[in-house]
Amino acid sequence: MRTTARCERRFVRLGTIVAAIALCVAALCDAAVHVAGDTASTSVEDGPIALHFAHDDGSHRLHGLTVAGLPIARPGDFLWSAEFRHTSGRRVFVNSLGCSSRIESTDNAVSLVWADVELGTGVRAAVRVDILFRPEEMSTEWRIRFFRVPTDWTLFHYDFPCVNVVAEPGDDCALVEPQDWGEVTPDPLHRLARRWRAYPGSGMSMQFLALQRDDRLVYLGWHDPRARLKTFSLVPDPVSGCLKLAVRQPVRIAFGADYEQRYPFVLRVSHGGWYEAAQIYRRWALTAPWTWRGPLHAGRKTPESFQRTPLVLLRLGKEARVAAFVADWAIRTQKWFGLPATYHWYGWYKDYGSQSIDCYPHFFPARPGFPQAAKRMRAAGVGVMPYFNARLWRTDFPSWHEMGRRAAVRDVYGKRHNEVWMKIPAAVMNPASRLWEHVIGEQLLRSVDCGSNAVYLDQLAASAPWPSYDTDHPHTPGETGAWVQGYWRLCERLRAEGSASEPDLVLTAEGNAEPYLGVIDSFLCGNLNAPNSVPLYSAVYHDYVMQFGRYIMLPDLKLPRAVVAKFGQQFVFGGQFGWSRAPLDTFLDDANPQAVCLRKMAALRHASHELLAAGRMLAPLVFNPPVPALDVDWYQWKKRVSVRLPRVLSSAWQAADGTVGVVLLNIDDIATAVSFALRPSRYPVIEPLRARLRSADASGRVTDIPAVANAGIWHVAVPPLTPVLLVLDGKPTAHPSPPPKPDLDLLVEAPAAAPGVLPFAVPSTLARQSDSRLFPFRYEADVLPCDARPAWAMQSTGACDVADSLLKLDTLTAGRPTASLHSLPAGPAWDVDRACGFTVELRLRVIESNGNTRFGFWVQTNVGNGTMCLQVFPDRIVAAGQPPVKVDMKSAQRVVRVVGLPGGQGVRLYLDGQQIVANAAYLGGHPSQVVCAFGTGASAGRVKAEVDYVRLDPCRALAP
Repeated sequence: MRTTARCERRFVRLGTIVAAIALCVAALCDAAVHVAGDTASTSVEDGPIALHFAHDDGSHRLHGLTVAGLPIARPGDFLWSAEFRHTSGRRVFVNSLGCSSRIESTDNAVSLVWADVELGTGVRAAVRVDILFRPEEMSTEWRIRFFRVPTDWTLFHYDFPCVNVVAEPGDDCALVEPQDWGEVTPDPLHRLARRWRAYPGSGMSMQFLALQRDDRLVYLGWHDPRARLKTFSLVPDPVSGCLKLAVRQPVRIAFGADYEQRYPFVLRVSHGGWYEAAQIYRRWALTAPWTWRGPLHAGRKTPESFQRTPLVLLRLGKEARVAAFVADWAIRTQKWFGLPATYHWYGWYKDYGSQSIDCYPHFFPARPGFPQAAKRMRAAGVGVMPYFNARLWRTDFPSWHEMGRRAAVRDVYGKRHNEVWMKIPAAVMNPASRLWEHVIGEQLLRSVDCGSNAVYLDQLAASAPWPSYDTDHPHTPGETGAWVQGYWRLCERLRAEGSASEPDLVLTAEGNAEPYLGVIDSFLCGNLNAPNSVPLYSAVYHDYVMQFGRYIMLPDLKLPRAVVAKFGQQFVFGGQFGWSRAPLDTFLDDANPQAVCLRKMAALRHASHELLAAGRMLAPLVFNPPVPALDVDWYQWKKRVSVRLPRVLSSAWQAADGTVGVVLLNIDDIATAVSFALRPSRYPVIEPLRARLRSADASGRVTDIPAVANAGIWHVAVPPLTPVLLVLDGKPTAHPSPPPKPDLDLLVEAPAAAPGVLPFAVPSTLARQSDSRLFPFRYEADVLPCDARPAWAMQSTGACDVADSLLKLDTLTAGRPTASLHSLPAGPAWDVDRACGFTVELRLRVIESNGNTRFGFWVQTNVGNGTMCLQVFPDRIVAAGQPPVKVDMKSAQRVVRVVGLPGGQGVRLYLDGQQIVANAAYLGGHPSQVVCAFGTGASAGRVKAEVDYVRLDPCRALAP
């Protein structure tokens, strides 16, 4: 992977190139949009930006996009797709290739208009895409509008934009994603797994992606101040050299109403890496409503006492359910550090037999001794932060039937969304419901009365919203912005009422979805131990919200450097540390140099909280010579992995008064000297440079000594297993004025859908349709799957050929790839609703296999939380969980039809029109795997096969 140092050196070399580009852009930015074309294509140009459209049966299809000569997008399928629903529940899928379009232009924008989008016989709507050009920024802004919607139809969801983003093979191309702290994946064409992530949640905590392409940066941002639910589908396609991007957004039910995406999708070309992408996003994000309280140093949210707290502690195990034990352990651990700490308390509540988190939402009565233990801990300098789940209600409790069911999320068919955690059945609650606000709020406030000065809200900022269509809830059915506003209102009520007895009340939550940072003081970000983690979130929001947590597993305690490396990375990312699934007290010993290093880190953070807790993150340092690398083993959950880290971890910060701090942490057991420059053009330091080097000794005592640069270069010898902080005078940087506080009552008394429309009726029987040529989505095997429309992603190349209108797949012959799976990801086409059912039909034959009894030719449908997988062999078909069906699949082409039964009741299988499996159950699946796939997905099972076609109807269960 390209290192930060390489990025920064290239940045320096690029100075003259960037200046030249800027001059070119300045010369061109006064030019108006120019449209030119013929019967085959149309080009739209404005300065350095050029869009190219191919004409496809009267419609315009995006054929390419370049910015300053850099190819950004390759030819794609739909620019947009959408689903409309009739008052009867009928579903219709439309897309930008389904009807004719025209192009309109102004001085700085171009519009594509589809005036006759057919929803049924004689029933039409219209769609408009507006693209605004900003050549001076080398950026474009895209919006979409659905209008002239018939009175008995509603837009249900749409996918926009659907773009094939250019990517090059190799480590000089890397994808930047806002997962957890942040992640950079080098060579995403070959190393990236298919993405299906929902915002706002910890898997997609912010609304942007970026692609580093050598020295260029392609920024993709969705600047939506309402934080509506969006699901990002990203599929690598090494064959075409692109990442297939589609973004789905559900829409509230409003029959006959137009819908306009008021926020822009921003596509911008710049230079740099992940940090520069974060700064582009930050400039918009600090205007978003969730920053209404301003930065941490302003004191309008998080108490300074918590900002000065370097440690968040955790203790699991049976003994942690005994209040007296917890108090003794927490006080003893805090005394070892000699600094303030907060204890994250699981197991303080009564359990119902599972000895786990099984009581939601009824956490009281607390275990015996909880108030007394909390009082002891507070007196000793340990904050008390009990666990609550802010999202679930057990469905086997009497209170569920008495109250809970009224506040549950419901889909358009009136079904609740169930989840099972640790074998406990539960339903997801709608946070916009006043009932849920009252029930969970009352529980939280009782814990404050028992002596807690903080509360932790599990899943709140980790799990993405579920659209709720219950017409009794106080918002328009399907309006996902109400989910975020509901949690805002809940937390605001808790802070207002809880502060009456606990003025310095702290609210924390799992995950770090950005729209909650206005009401949450600190986020638990412990779910990612990826080797390619970067502090992306800190680069945007560190001076607005705190973060804590990192999974330390029990085996980590026995590995050299694992604990220091994990906590150390968290420390330089700007987070509180100490949160550990393993019993940390077994590690803390004055004779253990790694443990002493943790004490030094805590002391340094406590003494420098204005930088390390509330400071703005500055650009990554460039070391010359580069810092030597160190291989560290640690555990990612139960798997031991090896990661390569710099021997000295580093970061740079600026406090509100302008002070600049550079953190250097040596995670090795030998001293390491580093050298770097702090250019005033990149770091807001004051010349002549005056600095002091801050460090902590083994007891945690912090001292400063003067430090000077040599000819503008800082040379620092960092002792083994030691953090140091270089503190310099700097120029204060003003924060933008915070936006006004949102009106949290906007969602109350919002209009509901027309009476009698919701919930939609669920089909109870199979319809019949013998002719699959009438299915809305078809792959006819006259081209390779990646060239079809909609395009199927290919797992490998060289395994398939097309001849005689057949896809000939061969993973059996020597020299060929051993697996080749073709998948149609959720998004533009494969949008399956298990309540309605679906149908997939293939015509194929399997000529030969290598004799593997488990894996043959795959036919796989992954739908929400369920998977149906067929394995087709020359002499049999095996449906997952069913006995093999002996059939001849070798001699001739045969028609296999997979029918998902309405209501998610299972799958029925037909061969040549005859039923061969009556009801096969779904296996466990995951929402990130919403795909339809065929081919060979496991190298153990190799086959020769010929496919004539694959046809899909995603919203009807059709028997032959």
